[in-house]
Amino acid sequence: SRASSPPPDRPGAAGVGMNTVYLKRCADEELRAKIAAGFTIDGMNMRDASTGEMLWEMNSWPSDWHVAEIQARVPARILQCPAVSRELTFTSVEKVANLRCEHRVYLDGAPNPIEVWDFDFGFVMPGSRNTWQTTVEAAGGGKMLEPTEASGRVTVRTKFTDGDEFTIVESVVRVFYD
Repeated sequence: SRASSPPPDRPGAAGVGMNTVYLKRCADEELRAKIAAGFTIDGMNMRDASTGEMLWEMNSWPSDWHVAEIQARVPARILQCPAVSRELTFTSVEKVANLRCEHRVYLDGAPNPIEVWDFDFGFVMPGSRNTWQTTVEAAGGGKMLEPTEASGRVTVRTKFTDGDEFTIVESVVRVFYD
């Protein structure tokens, strides 16, 4: 009788789990691509969180927002607000188990961000349009850049993730203060 070894992805085989890990990685990439293809930003606005006054809005988000750097022209007085409320409207064709948004703010493309904001949205139903409101407090105490120092030099890199599982999409917005 001949001895046979089990297939590579079965327990007891040489290279146990190698095929399983590869297949999971492929399945994750297919799922990520499917979620990304159906994930769109419909609009965003920013308000003075104290008064509710609308300071900036973009209701027609560019279709290539996750591929090309986009520009936002924001009123300079937004930097004087003690807190800013951001409202994001997005659509998702696919289910997202645990939507998270990570913002990293960079000055002049430096390797380390000058600000970091992380937000959790949670479960996103498939075929849904959602509104997500978050509030960011200013650093205050003379720690804010002047609009003339920051205009065009600040980029906000945003990463939408499904929890810690994988990145759905990323974007870069260059901010100009008018």
